[in-house]
Amino acid sequence: MFTSQSFNIIHDNIGDLYTKKTGLSAGKYVLNSDMFLNEDLFTEQTFFQAYRNWLRLLDDVLEPDVTSVWHKNYDHMINNASFSSSFPPWRSRNRHLHTSFFNAHFVLDVESRA
Repeated sequence: MFTSQSFNIIHDNIGDLYTKKTGLSAGKYVLNSDMFLNEDLFTEQTFFQAYRNWLRLLDDVLEPDVTSVWHKNYDHMINNASFSSSFPPWRSRNRHLHTSFFNAHFVLDVESRA
């Protein structure tokens, strides 16, 4: 969601940008996720572009104690000598972390393997 391509889609209001929710959230509109590249399909380059944009967003809206931990997580990734060979699990882990963060803000424990 934080790729340059996604920002261009949002900025230029390309296509059916919003979709109407049904069920318990009836009447509300959300971004149409079909308009954006599935994060499970990110290449390493796209992943790091999105992650750097994620960090910039956090730096703009959150306290340094929260953002510093996300920066440490980024440092762990870029300093991992076997990152490329373990990219799919890293990508999946970070997608889960981002989703969890949006659902309930938390301070990330980069030392935890959980």
